[in-house]
Amino acid sequence: MLISAAFIGVGVGKAVHFASGKRRNVALQWLCAVLAVIGVAIGKLGIVGWAIADRLTANGETVSIPNVIVVLLRNIGSIGEPFDLVWMGIAAYAAFRLCKPAAISMAGPYAYTPSGASLQFNTVEPLQNVPPANPTGTP
Repeated sequence: MLISAAFIGVGVGKAVHFASGKRRNVALQWLCAVLAVIGVAIGKLGIVGWAIADRLTANGETVSIPNVIVVLLRNIGSIGEPFDLVWMGIAAYAAFRLCKPAAISMAGPYAYTPSGASLQFNTVEPLQNVPPANPTGTP
């Protein structure tokens, strides 16, 4: 179940990433996580439905979708296990991290590095022989 939960999470994450036009943001991350949990829950219900159909066949009863649903609803309290939350968490985490926004680092040779002083330069020196803004003789 561990591998299938991870595959469900990765599949949902890739599908949402593709459907969104290769965008990444926090809203898509949460959408992926919710859809992955729903996918694991649907998979669990499918497995339980299959087991109910096998049990109905073994008892000689007719297997139909309404019969399986009736038995499923009668035994809904005994279907879930606490360990299913682990599988849902694995699927949600796998899907959540696929649409994570890319971190942009602003480091470089001109990155701001704070110094101990409040000003970057300790003194201000006036420029010498500054040319005029409009040189004489030009319109």
